[in-house]
Amino acid sequence: MSKRGKPRSGSTGAGPPRGNLVRPSRRSLAPPGVLALLTALVALWTLGYADTLRLPFVGDDYFYLDEIRDASFTSLWTPANLVSGYFRPWSREFHFWALERVFGLEGGLFHVANLALWLAIATLYFTFVRRLTGARTAAIATAGVAGLAAWGVLLVWASGSQDLWMLLFALVYLHACASHRGTWAAAPLALALLSKESAAVLPLVALAFHVLWERESPSTALRRTWPSFLVVAAWALVHPSLGGHLWQATGTHFNPGPHPPLCWADSARLLAIVNLDRPFDPQGGWGLALLLGGATALILAGFATWGAAAREPGALLGGTARRRDPGRLVFFGATWLILGWLPMFMPSLGWHAYYGLLGALGAWLAVAAALASRPRLAVALVGAVALLRPAHVRTFMDDWGTEACQRSSAAQVRTLRAELMRLHPSIPRHSRIYLANLPGGIGLITGPGDSPTLRTWYADPTLAAGFFTEYHPRPAGKDGRDYFFAADSDLSLIEFTRGAGAVSPSLARNPVWQTGENELATIFSEQGEWDAALQGFLTLASLDPGAYDYALNAAVCYGRLGDAVSAARWLRRSAALRASTRRALATGR
Repeated sequence: MSKRGKPRSGSTGAGPPRGNLVRPSRRSLAPPGVLALLTALVALWTLGYADTLRLPFVGDDYFYLDEIRDASFTSLWTPANLVSGYFRPWSREFHFWALERVFGLEGGLFHVANLALWLAIATLYFTFVRRLTGARTAAIATAGVAGLAAWGVLLVWASGSQDLWMLLFALVYLHACASHRGTWAAAPLALALLSKESAAVLPLVALAFHVLWERESPSTALRRTWPSFLVVAAWALVHPSLGGHLWQATGTHFNPGPHPPLCWADSARLLAIVNLDRPFDPQGGWGLALLLGGATALILAGFATWGAAAREPGALLGGTARRRDPGRLVFFGATWLILGWLPMFMPSLGWHAYYGLLGALGAWLAVAAALASRPRLAVALVGAVALLRPAHVRTFMDDWGTEACQRSSAAQVRTLRAELMRLHPSIPRHSRIYLANLPGGIGLITGPGDSPTLRTWYADPTLAAGFFTEYHPRPAGKDGRDYFFAADSDLSLIEFTRGAGAVSPSLARNPVWQTGENELATIFSEQGEWDAALQGFLTLASLDPGAYDYALNAAVCYGRLGDAVSAARWLRRSAALRASTRRALATGR
């Protein structure tokens, strides 16, 4: 037979092979490949994330814990009280509901659940790439993806379950599509959509897979994927912030957020694939960052080297490559990248590196396919990306979508909770807590009178909380107490007593106490509670006798209370103090 007519490897000679998939043996899901991967990832987690077992809940976590406290199973799936208008009942309400029933309020065990999801995602990604082209490319791609700093926020933040569940179901879906089980693929697609809205692009990724990699005609590919598009259409119709508001009064919508300029966002997204999307200033210095980075690089580059040692793509795991076409694989990976990033171009979304992980899976597939024939270069790239990871995650940014910010918030929340429980381990029902001088971004107060965090800490749905400026008189006959606290520079809580009174000399010298007491007394006067305001100004005046404004405010309070004699006396005192202050300023004394 001529060379032109010779059938290709794996073909019967009756026609071209149907697809480009590696057809692994039945043992291909077993060791050594998956065990080697899991060993590397657990070592990586132990190196950088073992402390997550002690990290508390933070931020959005308390929204969901507060929401599911008394929720029934059926109520988890109703579009009520949606956070920011997103309908994610599987990855938020059900996830938190199920784990809270099993683990209680142990934040560390929620982080263990996220670790399990991360390991499952890496395993599914590895086996998916391997079935396309073999173990060598799969090891390089998976090692590169695992080295991305964007995973960090999902491992230290319990609410990272949303992205993790979406990515897990996305890969289950792609496995089903690769097995030509389009109908069965609808189930993981639906769960991915109920985990995060960005899963809506998955049918497009599947369509690209059939056309670009399996070389099917567009019409054939559409016949395989039409159930997926039907699922997305049905989901969009019932989503309360999409089609749902057209036929039911949900009252929810996506909350708009800042959107960076496209030129900046595009470059940041691309650089995030290799951990270069920000300038580095690692906490603890470069020495520690490079030490941790070196260990991370050894772990992931070692796994990539193990995979690259295969003589042929499928050799390590017993598979036989029917046909290798790296150019098409690069094209498919690049298309996956673009499609995975489409949701980030919505004008209501800002940009965080972990938003791009779905697209990053495609990007590293393309990179690994392009470098599979140059294993040394591939391993060097994986090592470089892994080396940068600790410097990346240890660089603080005032952005809740970063690992460093989440860790900082967690430390602050832990300190504030310990302080509050030290002062008041329990409080009466229907009480109100007012706070001041809190660090920004920790989410302790989420709205006027609203604090899911404090309601969760005290397991009391009747608790209200707010800032000092939100205080208003308690309705007559209403049970409960009012508490007032301000945070010091070290997050120690200073408690204020209504109407003030005797204070210790050290507390009197504390500028946080002075500012807080003056603010409270002013707020009481604005709310018409003149007696409480008077006591506060008198206390301040006794501790700072030369301050004419305290004396003046005391005079006003006496006047409002009908004590004209005392009002006149304090008014004269205020005038004398003011004149004395002006003379001192004029003489420079």
